[in-house]
Amino acid sequence: MFLPGSEGGVNARVAVLGAGPAGLSAGLWLKRLGLRPILLERGEAPGGLVNLNFLENRWVLGHVHVTGQELGRRFCAHARAEGVEIRLRARAVALLPEASGAAQIVLESGEMFCCAALVIATGTRYRGLEILGEAQDGAIAASGRVALGPYAFLDTAAQAGRHVLIVGGGDNACENARLLLDVGARVTLVARSRIRARRQMLHAILDNPACVIHEESRVIGLALARDTLALKLALAGSEQTLLAERLHILAGYTPNTDFLADFLPAAWQALLARDEAGYLRTDSWGRTGIPGVYAIGDVADPEFPSIVSAIAQGAKTAKALEHDLRDAPLFPCGLDFPANP
Repeated sequence: MFLPGSEGGVNARVAVLGAGPAGLSAGLWLKRLGLRPILLERGEAPGGLVNLNFLENRWVLGHVHVTGQELGRRFCAHARAEGVEIRLRARAVALLPEASGAAQIVLESGEMFCCAALVIATGTRYRGLEILGEAQDGAIAASGRVALGPYAFLDTAAQAGRHVLIVGGGDNACENARLLLDVGARVTLVARSRIRARRQMLHAILDNPACVIHEESRVIGLALARDTLALKLALAGSEQTLLAERLHILAGYTPNTDFLADFLPAAWQALLARDEAGYLRTDSWGRTGIPGVYAIGDVADPEFPSIVSAIAQGAKTAKALEHDLRDAPLFPCGLDFPANP
């Protein structure tokens, strides 16, 4: 017998952790498929990292010249117009399985409610000064001369005539370098390994005399010197100190999966496969190794994290979940479910 709110099939409640593009898409499709999704967003606003996409979109079909922030507002408005319930500042801290095959979600506030399935759509977070190891400095972080992740794309025009050192070697780092070069900044790009950006991105900066690229290098020291930063670099076989007005760190993202160690029952941990970087592994429909638990969006997609893939995964997994719920409960029964089925 299902607990109230956890009925199989039509009207079953499904908890979705995260209200970024993946979570919003899943919520919309779950609602249209006759289920009762509830989106639990730990932040102050829905939208996820799309809220930090300050550039005009040229990639999402049909939404040209719209910023990522505006896309996020449109996604949220659509989901809410369809009656999708979105709870903000709702931090889920525990999943407690019931013998019936349903589960209780426990929020940090102490509130509890029952659900028949769970979708993890917690996304990623950008890496910060921690990648510099011992070179990181709290005073420098507060100096206003360091920009992390998406914030490196704010006020690029104000960097005209300045020297900016960028840590990173992916698409974002190279695009940031191009935008800075376009406004007349000087750029030093420091990549810990070989440049991995798309050829198109790299070629846009490669032959610019105002851009210097160091591969297989790293920042090993930081100091604030009046109006500049003194950055000590470990290069191939040597060390060098550079002065720059700004430091931009665009060194990739980390999946938001750390919370799962406390959130899931201990007996289930071995069922949740992850890659070496912590991204969740799923089948092509978003199913994890735990029956009733699905993962979508950037948290499960290190190969192509993007708005379009997140929206597609949300829709596809909602279809799979609705199908899986038709006949029987999904969650393993009881806290002592064996770790190796």
